[in-house]
Amino acid sequence: MNWTLFTTKGETDYYSMNDPTIASKKSIEEIYPEVFKEYLDSNYARESGFRPMLQTRLHVTESVQVAEFLPPGGTLLDIGTGFGIVPRIMQRLGAHAISADFPTTGGSGALQRLIDLGIEGHFLQVGIDPLPVPDESVDVVFVGNVIEHLPHSPRAFMADIKRVLKPGGHLVMDTKNAIDLKTRLKVLFGVPNWPPIGTFFHADFNAHHHKEYTLAELKQLFELAGFASIQGYAFECFFFQSLKRLGTIQAMGAPRSELSEFGEGFNFLHPYEYGRIVALLLTKLFPHLRDCIMVTGRK
Repeated sequence: MNWTLFTTKGETDYYSMNDPTIASKKSIEEIYPEVFKEYLDSNYARESGFRPMLQTRLHVTESVQVAEFLPPGGTLLDIGTGFGIVPRIMQRLGAHAISADFPTTGGSGALQRLIDLGIEGHFLQVGIDPLPVPDESVDVVFVGNVIEHLPHSPRAFMADIKRVLKPGGHLVMDTKNAIDLKTRLKVLFGVPNWPPIGTFFHADFNAHHHKEYTLAELKQLFELAGFASIQGYAFECFFFQSLKRLGTIQAMGAPRSELSEFGEGFNFLHPYEYGRIVALLLTKLFPHLRDCIMVTGRK
């Protein structure tokens, strides 16, 4: 693993990673489109309307990083099912994949889809219920875009993750960067970074973000939880996406007209495309502006 070192405000931090060179990277890149199409063709995707465009950069980066620490035939615990891409890819690579999710946030259909594919699944209230696996039984725990949804201190959650990891096992965690360029632009133009009150006022449970992290904060979380060999970096996903057209995707509970469809390539006909080239250049020059942050640590 080759890391590029950046220095920010006098502190040394790992903000970017060169292209991973692990043996399974090619196979992951080959498997991913098949796994994503499998998701899009599922009853869950059709019934929920949660059918996003291909997110190659995020899902492949997550999968490659997990595979970096997962031994052949090893055990992965995925917390927060989402699309189920990472556990499904690891299962295809021969790992024993376990996924745990909270039905109120992820919907029972997301995890049930993986269970039907032979992945071990457990329903639980993430961050509150104990993880349903024995002590020191897991090689890698993957927590993808979950930590920002926890409403209370993550101390007990991190301790439970350490409990289930084997000695020398690894935690891989990613989340949205609280100070990324997209957020800064929204605030600059008077658009709040947090969800509108109308999206959860009538709900019994607020499934939105409660605490967003910077890369330094996410690394500090690992340090406070007692992990070793902590590494972290930021990578850009949002501005790598092409804006194809408006009002064509419906996420769970979101009005269709308020959403955009993103995809691969460059759309010469849309003004957004030229702005995002400038944005990509800025995230290249200033890594702390990238929208995704990931930290890994060893038990």
